[in-house]
Amino acid sequence: MVREAVEGVRPLGSAAAGAARSARSVAGAEVEQGIEPGIDPRARFGNDDDRPSANDLQGRGGRRGTIDYAKADAQKAMKAKLIVGGIVGGLLTVAILIGYVHRDRILASFGIGSPPARTVQQQAPSAPTGQDRITQAPQTKSGAQPNVPAAAVAQRAVLYEENPGGGEQQLQTFVGTAVWRTETVNPGPGRPPELGLRVDVEIPDRKMTVTISMRRNPDQTLPASHTVEVQFKTPNDPFGGVANLPGIRAKTTETAQGAPLVGLVVRVMPGFFLVGLSNIDADREQNLSLLRERGWLDIPFVYNNGRRSVLVIEKGTPGERAVNEAIAAWGG
Repeated sequence: MVREAVEGVRPLGSAAAGAARSARSVAGAEVEQGIEPGIDPRARFGNDDDRPSANDLQGRGGRRGTIDYAKADAQKAMKAKLIVGGIVGGLLTVAILIGYVHRDRILASFGIGSPPARTVQQQAPSAPTGQDRITQAPQTKSGAQPNVPAAAVAQRAVLYEENPGGGEQQLQTFVGTAVWRTETVNPGPGRPPELGLRVDVEIPDRKMTVTISMRRNPDQTLPASHTVEVQFKTPNDPFGGVANLPGIRAKTTETAQGAPLVGLVVRVMPGFFLVGLSNIDADREQNLSLLRERGWLDIPFVYNNGRRSVLVIEKGTPGERAVNEAIAAWGG
């Protein structure tokens, strides 16, 4: 988006430079004709006999018209500069606003300060590994279950990595877990707390954790219906961290192709990406429908060394429950 705005500014700068060169050329022509720039030609004649004839005035009228055109070009150049300044100022304002909204998270990523406080509605226990993904509440001696809130159950997550030069094994597969839950988030100063959606993914064999946070966007100045934050933590990985994230897809099965959520991805810092979902009504309905109806999420990304990977996340019953609860709270 920023690149398109900058490309649009360049023609305005060229127009301003051309107008300035035109003005300098006219001024040089005035000096060659014996006319001082900005001085009325009539001041050079002392009496009526020395004043130019009607024919002379008619000839000089053409030069005066040229000066008027030069002044008009200079005014256009000034307007172009003002427009350029306004566009640049608007872009800086948007960048500052995004930085202010996410200042706590950005500072926390650098180890400065503390991460933003969040009151979690459902505290997820440590995710189980392997095939043991069913958790049952403890029973009393009588066999009845106590009245306790249901624990979050981890779902399947799979990391597929490209394996260049791996012969027949073109992909490497690493199995992990994903925990879905809702949480109460602070949307900003002066705004009441809102419900957000969160997924915590862990891939033990890669020592990778991924946090996905989705919330409704209450800021009318930002052209997004919802925002999705995707943060990778890959300590000591051999690929140099995550460099790029093209988007997020929703699909029906683990191996399906998937349909992309409509939005724009911005890289905030290495390993941290912000996805703004489209606020166009049709796109918003499509995005929420995909989140509600599809059973899997697909997050393709690229490491710094160019190796491509895909993180596949299962919703399961806990994921469906959390998604439906969040969308209902967002008025969707």
